[in-house]
Amino acid sequence: MPAATRQKLQTQTSTGRVGIDTDRSNVLEPAVEPEPGSEREACGHISTAEATYILNKDALEVSPIPQLESSRISRLQVASLPAHEENEDAFAYDFLPDAHSILDHGSEQCWSFLAVCDGHYGYRTSRYLKDVLIKQVYRALLALYESHQASSPPAEDLVKSTISTAFTALDESILSNSSAPAIATQGSCALLSFYDARHNRLFTACTGDSRCVYGKRIGSPQNTRWLSKSLSTDQNFASNPDEVKRVTADHPGEKDVILQNRLMGDLAVSRAFGNKRFKLHEDGGAKRLRSGTQYDVIKSPPYITAEPEVTAYTAPKEGDFVVLATDGLWDFLSSEDAVALVGRWMDDHIEKKEQRKTRLTHSQEEMFVFEDDGNVGVHLIRNALGGVREGRLLFTLSLPPGKNAAKKHRDDITVVVAFF
Repeated sequence: MPAATRQKLQTQTSTGRVGIDTDRSNVLEPAVEPEPGSEREACGHISTAEATYILNKDALEVSPIPQLESSRISRLQVASLPAHEENEDAFAYDFLPDAHSILDHGSEQCWSFLAVCDGHYGYRTSRYLKDVLIKQVYRALLALYESHQASSPPAEDLVKSTISTAFTALDESILSNSSAPAIATQGSCALLSFYDARHNRLFTACTGDSRCVYGKRIGSPQNTRWLSKSLSTDQNFASNPDEVKRVTADHPGEKDVILQNRLMGDLAVSRAFGNKRFKLHEDGGAKRLRSGTQYDVIKSPPYITAEPEVTAYTAPKEGDFVVLATDGLWDFLSSEDAVALVGRWMDDHIEKKEQRKTRLTHSQEEMFVFEDDGNVGVHLIRNALGGVREGRLLFTLSLPPGKNAAKKHRDDITVVVAFF
């Protein structure tokens, strides 16, 4: 595989890519931090220039590279903003030869993998998933596709079950790995999209409450509208009654399994990797929850699972896009607003020659700003945290990462956007 050429809009960050070295020959100059106090706003927080620097510090673009051409993805952009002192979010992406390319040694076509991982109780589980999740799923899919002819790919249900099994097998290995106990005791959500370009099928697996949304273009170039289609369902106790029913039904007679929209008053998500204490009997008597209270109610584990819900979307079209983001973004933006914002961003940054004009609702026109952000993830985070209310954005970004500062007002946010 050729090395990737990447454009980075940051001073320093770790690559989300797995399995491939990075060629830095085409790296942009890093963002320059403005002088303290420059263009400082009257609100007494930070300046607009300083806010833009913070938003772009951990942003990057992947475009163009040979693997993208053979994956039918035109570009990939990522942005991340920490709220914890150690960002508990992680992301990964890769473009790997599909089964037909390996078996028949014909023209190379790539499978695309995109993932965001949202850790809790620490960052170790999410960072581990960043390194291994795509590799695990890729190996499983190769074995499945190798048993089918290229002209007749595996049925959707087989692909879904293969991805699901790869997720649960990886979680079992995490729980049984005594050499890295923090990875098992902490936890993480995981959201992964797999695009099979040869057969034009997009699969999305969700464990937890990160969300994947597809943006589909309709209408004329002068009056473009975007339809948003959720490719995942948030798996938490506060917004998903089906998950509440599933967990309580699995543990009949156990009082307060779901308490204040949390598992035993503690864990907000209903599916996750790690979280060993909710999945296995452990010796040592009562355990201590994050709130400080003791419990001895682990009677019939597991109470949560890493098994994902997997969806399939057939025939993505050129000009459409997919957004994967941790729940820190969706705390402030609806799926429909996110898709509209990306669509309008495309008008100004990708399709200027076509002179497309995305039609927005009246509330979207009033709420959002359309700055000249070179990264669409930055554009989404800017609008999620402030939009036209710039003072709110400047205040939020002036707070340093940490539980007594930024974390009081928002969560870690990570956004991955892929354009077909």
